[in-house]
Amino acid sequence: MDERTREELAAIDRQLEEVRIPPELEQRILHPSARELSRGPMVLVGMALAVLVGLAWWVGRSTRPSPTIDDSASVAEAEPTVPAQPELAPAPTPAPVPAPPSPQLRWSGALALAPGCETTGTTDLEVRAGCRLTLADPRMEIDVLDASKVRPAERGVLVERGLVLVSVDPIESGKAPVRVEVTGGTIEVTGTRFLIVQNPDTRYVHLLEGSISFIPTEGPATEAVLGVPLHWGHDAPSSGPASPKRPSSAATTSPPPLDGVLDEIAALRRRQHYREAVNVLRRARSRVDDPAVQEVLSFEEGTLREHYRPAASVCSYWRGHLTRFFAGRDATPIVRRLERLDCPLPDPSNPP
Repeated sequence: MDERTREELAAIDRQLEEVRIPPELEQRILHPSARELSRGPMVLVGMALAVLVGLAWWVGRSTRPSPTIDDSASVAEAEPTVPAQPELAPAPTPAPVPAPPSPQLRWSGALALAPGCETTGTTDLEVRAGCRLTLADPRMEIDVLDASKVRPAERGVLVERGLVLVSVDPIESGKAPVRVEVTGGTIEVTGTRFLIVQNPDTRYVHLLEGSISFIPTEGPATEAVLGVPLHWGHDAPSSGPASPKRPSSAATTSPPPLDGVLDEIAALRRRQHYREAVNVLRRARSRVDDPAVQEVLSFEEGTLREHYRPAASVCSYWRGHLTRFFAGRDATPIVRRLERLDCPLPDPSNPP
């Protein structure tokens, strides 16, 4: 018998001692009647045992602790536990898209230089080939095709030296024309695209699209003719005026070489019809004699070929362009293009 059982029995004994036997039962036990005595001692013993068993049962029931209901357990049984969901990893933060480089500004913010432009000076700008300048007011874009020098002028710019392609938005009727000054006078522009060649031995403007007039320092204004270079200074033809006269109606049965060509090429480029645009360019180039215009059209053709021709063919084209147009000139813009396309560079010991 272990210690716990002994303690429980001792507790029952103490409780039995405290239980009072009813007086009637006590009298019957102590003074049995003659009838009960006649039944013999066994009956008395049985009665005593029955009384003791009943008392023990009653005492044990009264001392047993009442069962308690665990509310939390019942709730837990009623509501099944939902397994915890695994935590989802946070979505990766997209890498910030670098902002495009801001253009450099000159002339108190009036002139913007495309990223990568190399210039020296502040007002009088020496600009390296391959740069694009954008004038805010009046709106004008200048593509520098060879090292050039420019500075601000009233209603435009002054091209003091170099080779530039100028694009001007069409001027509305009644508004003042844009002015591009050169050493021999002023080019008044109502739109839209023309080439300026300003070197010690060559000075002229070549109208590609739109309408311009040349006003020499001394003399009357002359309207430029599409596709015909208009010279000034000592480079002007010795016989006749400083610029060619507009052809008569009999001489204009065929359109000028670039009449509408550049607009057509731009439209084809927007529709991604690059091969067709190259065919248009090649036909136009066959009608152009001006080397500066030939260079512009050749460059345009090279940019179109990059979209559909094999890499080896494109590299070969740009090397040919370099050899044809950059003899003795700064060829940095074309060399950079060859490097960007992973093209083999020309042998430095045998420059174009």
